Formats: sequence, structure tokens, C-alpha cells
Amino acid sequence: MKWTKWFSAVMLFFILTACQANETKEVAEQQEDLAYSVVDDAGNEVTFEKVPEKVISLQPSNTEILFSLGSGDKVIGATEYDNYPEEAQSIERVSDSVNINAEQIIDLKPDVVFAYTIGQKEQLKPLEDSEVTPKS
Repeated sequence: MKWTKWFSAVMLFFILTACQANETKEVAEQQEDLAYSVVDDAGNEVTFEKVPEKVISLQPSNTEILFSLGSGDKVIGATEYDNYPEEAQSIERVSDSVNINAEQIIDLKPDVVFAYTIGQKEQLKPLEDSEVTPKS
């Protein structure tokens, strides 16, 4: 009887360990496949090798959406009018929604800039010329 309990405990250990190793492998494989492409409003195909960690939002509605998706902690730059949710008020201001501070945005080294193309095309040009490319 003792031998059966001991054998069962050892087998249970091996089964649980094997399942855990398989889950770890699956998560690692999923993380490798995180690269994806999107087409922005300007028709440019933009490829992300990983999930962006540093985001600048040049539209208050985009900021609200990012916070509602649980990604508010990734927003490092916003406009003067980004006041909702309350946490958005502490984000560094890089635009007044009409004029953007391209130098400040470039200095922040964002992974992605969510902008809108109406009325800001010329202002976005310095970002396009730098390593920072705005995503409309």
C-alpha cells in the first residue's frame, strides 16, 4: 500500500512537471509570433516586431481608448486636452492638439505615435524624417 501511494505521488509530480514545461514552451512560441503589420490612415503598412511599450497619443480619444484597453501605463506623451481618465493628466504634454512639439516627441523615443492626419501632415514631417514614424 505504501509503495502504491509513493508511486502515485511520483507519477503525479512528473505529469504536473511535464504539463508545466509544455505551457512554458507554448508561451515562448506565442511571444516569438507577436510581430504584426497594420495599414495606417495614410495607406502605409507599419510592422511591429513586438508590442509597443512607449506610446505617444496626439488625440484625446486615442488616449482614452488606450487607458480603457489597460495600456494607459504605456502612454508617455499626450496633448494638453487629454484629461480623461484622471491618470492621463499626469502624462507629459507634447501637443496642444493643433501644434506638436516634434523635438520633444523625438527625445522621448516612443515606439509608436498615434496621430491624425487632418491638419498635421506638415508638423508630422520631422517625425517621419527621424527614427520616430507617426502612425495615423
